[in-house]
Amino acid sequence: MLVDGTTDRTLKMREYRRRYREHHRASIRAHMKIYWQQNKERLAKKEREKYYRNHEETKKYQREYARLWALYHHEKKLFALRRWREGNREQSRILAAQYKQANPERTKTHHKVGWAVKSGKIIRPSNCCACGLPGKIEAHHKDYFKPFEITWLCKKCHSMLRRIELEELK
Repeated sequence: MLVDGTTDRTLKMREYRRRYREHHRASIRAHMKIYWQQNKERLAKKEREKYYRNHEETKKYQREYARLWALYHHEKKLFALRRWREGNREQSRILAAQYKQANPERTKTHHKVGWAVKSGKIIRPSNCCACGLPGKIEAHHKDYFKPFEITWLCKKCHSMLRRIELEELK
């Protein structure tokens, strides 16, 4: 018996199967193609049932995977976005202008807070109000018509709070 619990005979059988599949690859593929054509309806129905049976679980898993991927690859995403903006300056300007036109109050509020921080009228804290972690802190506004009612949050807490607010609106 080997370290991982497999026997020498098991390893020999695995190797034999691998070599057999490798040697007979073309005939196996031809046989599978014929089998698929003869049983197309039944196999397609089986695949559909399998898909719908696990659809919600799969969607949940994919959402969670995408969320975790985004958390771990945040810098990579930012770099790709910067590179896109550099290569598409005109398109980037157009998108920024569309955002400003669609969200005038948000834009005004962002400018007011930015100038207040630069001039020293408002001091940006170094720690997040929600989790207490240090880092780049962002200003969160519950109401854009009250520009100086600010909650200072880190990027992670800010995006989480935005997500919760969007879900409440739905």
